[in-house]
Amino acid sequence: MVEHWYELLRSIVARSDQHIADIPLLTATERERILYHWNETHRFSIRPRGLHQLFEEQARLTPNAIALKTSSVNLTYKEVEERANQLAHALCHMHLPAGGHVGVCMSKVPETIIGLLAILKAGGVYVPLDPHYPQERLAFMAADAQLSALLTQQKVRHALPALEVPILYLESDWFQKSKESTKPLAWEVEVEQLAYIIYTSGSTGRPKGVQVSHQGICNMVEVQKRTFELQAGDRVLQFSSLSFDASIWEICMSICTGATLCLGEEDVVPAGHALEATLSSMAITVVTLPPSLLASLSPVALPQLRTIIVAGEACSAELVTSWSNGRRLFNAYGPTEATVCATIERCTDDTRQPAIGRPIDNTQTYILDSTLTPVPIGVAGELYISGIGLAYAYLNRQGLTAERFIPHPFSRQEGARLYRTGDRGRYRVDGTIEFLGRIDSQVKIRGYRIEPGEIEAVLLEHPTVQTCAVVVQKSAAGEQQLVAYITTRAQHVFSSEELRAYLQRCLPEYMLPTLLVPLETMPLTPNGKVDRKGLPDAQTIRQQTVASLVQPITSTERVVASIWQDCLHLEKVGLHENFFELGGHSLLVVQVIQRTQEHFQREVALTDLFEYPTVSAFAKFLDQAVQPADLNHKPATILSAPQEEALRSGQNRLRSRRMLQEKE
Repeated sequence: MVEHWYELLRSIVARSDQHIADIPLLTATERERILYHWNETHRFSIRPRGLHQLFEEQARLTPNAIALKTSSVNLTYKEVEERANQLAHALCHMHLPAGGHVGVCMSKVPETIIGLLAILKAGGVYVPLDPHYPQERLAFMAADAQLSALLTQQKVRHALPALEVPILYLESDWFQKSKESTKPLAWEVEVEQLAYIIYTSGSTGRPKGVQVSHQGICNMVEVQKRTFELQAGDRVLQFSSLSFDASIWEICMSICTGATLCLGEEDVVPAGHALEATLSSMAITVVTLPPSLLASLSPVALPQLRTIIVAGEACSAELVTSWSNGRRLFNAYGPTEATVCATIERCTDDTRQPAIGRPIDNTQTYILDSTLTPVPIGVAGELYISGIGLAYAYLNRQGLTAERFIPHPFSRQEGARLYRTGDRGRYRVDGTIEFLGRIDSQVKIRGYRIEPGEIEAVLLEHPTVQTCAVVVQKSAAGEQQLVAYITTRAQHVFSSEELRAYLQRCLPEYMLPTLLVPLETMPLTPNGKVDRKGLPDAQTIRQQTVASLVQPITSTERVVASIWQDCLHLEKVGLHENFFELGGHSLLVVQVIQRTQEHFQREVALTDLFEYPTVSAFAKFLDQAVQPADLNHKPATILSAPQEEALRSGQNRLRSRRMLQEKE
C-alpha cells in the first residue's frame, strides 16, 4: 500500500492535469507480474484434432478396455468406435451438411455418448436438448440453432415439440440392425471448427447459445491429463446432463484418457444417499460435483473415491477439511464461454476460503476495474479471460457477443479477445485468484447458472402479473433459493398454483422460484426502478402467518409434518402447505423419502412427494392400504442400500411410464 501511495503521488506530481481515473496505482514491477508473469501459461501447441479424433487415438491404443459402463452394459473402446462410425455414415446419408447443427434429445444412456461422437465424425456440431425442458424452451432452441437433423429416442419423443427436420431414433438395437460401415470417415477437422452449441440462461428472457470449438476441448483434455494424473483404471461418473458444459468435461476426462465413463441410473435423483449408492456400486474413482452436492455425501462411505473436482459454486473451508485428507481435491472455475474450465486450484489448506487458483495452460486471466485497468493485489475487480479456450460467439447474438467478447488491450496478437465474465475476484499475494461473487444479478444455485432476468421476463408474459422481481435469499436451512415477488394487475387475483404451473411449462426445473410472494406494491428507488434491497424477507413473511396455519391432526400427519420441519428447518408446517413452496428441492426430497421410509417401514417412490406435495395429501397417501396387486408400492421390507436403490429406480421408471401413458 505504501508503494501504491508513492506511485500515486509520483504520477500526480509528474502530470497534475490528468484525469484521476487515469492515475496508476501499480508499480511497473507489479504491473509486469500481474499482466505477464502470472499469465505465462503456454505449455504446448494444439494439434489440429477434434474430440472424436482424440477418442479414435485412444481406441487404437486400448481397443478392449471398457469405455462406457452402466449397471447392465459394458462397451469397449472398439465397440464404441465402430458404433459411432456406423451412425456417422448414417448421418452423412441423411445429407448432413458440413458444420450442420444436430440436436441430441436423449436420456443418459450409452447411445447418447456414441451419438455426439458420431455427429462430430460426420463433420457436424451437436446441440443438446434436455428432454426434461419445457416444450416451449426446446422449440426456441431448435429454431434458434436451425437444426439440420435430430437424434432422439422413442421414449422421450413426447417431450419434443413439432420439428420439421430429419429425425433418427437411436435405440440400443439400432447398431445391430444397421448395415452402415464400421470404418471411420475420411474427414479432417479444423481446430477452429465448432464442436457444440450449449444454451445457457439469458437475461433477456431467452436462453443464449454458446458456440465452442474443438480447439478449446483439445486444450482441456491435455490439462486434465496433466493435472489429475488420470489412469486407465479410473472410473469417471457422468453426472451432468448433456445440456450443461460440465458433461463434456466428464466425457473427455474418461474416453480421451483410457478411463471408463460410468452412467448411473437415469431415474435416480442424483443426490444424498442415491448419489452415494451410485458412486459406491460403480466404484467411481473420479467425480466432478457442485460443493453443495459433495456436502451431502459421507467421505467414510466412499473410500475408493480418490480425485474430486468441485465447481459451479463457492467451495467452503469446511468442505476442504472433510474431503482433502487422503484424497486429491480440486476447486475449478470456468464459464461455458471459456470451454468449461479456466482456473484450477488443488485444495489442501482448510484454514481459509479456497481460491479458484491460477489460469490453466494456454489461458490467461485478468482482474480489471471499470476502465479495463489492472487492479492491485488484494483489490476487487472484474475477472476477464483470454486464450484458446474462448468460445467463438453467441449464436445469432452479435450485439451480446460484442459486449462480452472485447478486443484484448494487453495483447499484440491480431484479433485477440477478452471475455468479460461478470464475476468479481481479487489476487492473493501468491497469484491465485479469490472468487468474490457476481457484479450483476446472475446467480449460481446448486451449480446451475441462472439469470433472474430470464425468469422475470417469463413471469411478465403472464396476463395476471403487473410487476415482478426475482432475487436470491437464504432459506431457513441456510441454503440459497430463488424468490419471486409479484404484484398482480387490477381485477386479477394472485394464484400461486396457477403461476407455478405456468412457469413449469416455460422454464426448466432448476430455474423455478422456490417461493412466489404476492405484494400489494413493489418497492421502488427514487428513480423508479425496483428497490431489490427493500423487498421483504420471504421467511419473515411466512413467520407472520405461522399462527394461522391449520395444524396436523392425525398421527401420520404429525409425523409427516415433523419430518418436513426437520428437513426444511422450519418451526411449523401447516396441514395444507406445499413442500416445494416451503423451499423443498430435489436434494431435500431424497432426505424426506429416506426419513419417511425409515419411520413407516414401507417403500415410497421419489415421485410420490411430487404427486402428493402437501402434508394432508402425503399423509393420506401413506395411510392407504397397500394392495398386493399394486406394483408401485410393495409390502414393507428391510432392504440393503443397493436393493433399496434398485427398487426405487424400478418404481420411478414404472411411474414415469404410467404418467406418460396418461398424458398420451
